[in-house]
Amino acid sequence: MESYETDFVIAAHELGADGYMRCAQFGSRERFRCETSPETEAPEGVLLAAPSFQVRTAPPDHHGIPALVFAFEESTRMNVWKVKNRLGCACSAASRCAEK
Repeated sequence: MESYETDFVIAAHELGADGYMRCAQFGSRERFRCETSPETEAPEGVLLAAPSFQVRTAPPDHHGIPALVFAFEESTRMNVWKVKNRLGCACSAASRCAEK
């Protein structure tokens, strides 16, 4: 794999009970040697925060079995309900209400 044009990388993340995330990468060009990154805090369980969404996690009460649940949360959500007006044109319910 060392002669491949791109590096094949496996990224591993661990969220500790202390709320800190530990990350490591294993790249094929480095013979999958473990390369660690500095620990980062995951405030309120937020693992990834992007401008349009975030990924949050929480440990459920799963009868003593270690587990995590994940939530994908959009920053802005638009729900457009399309209906046909009397002329047969599709329009959103919001624009139909604005006409009244």
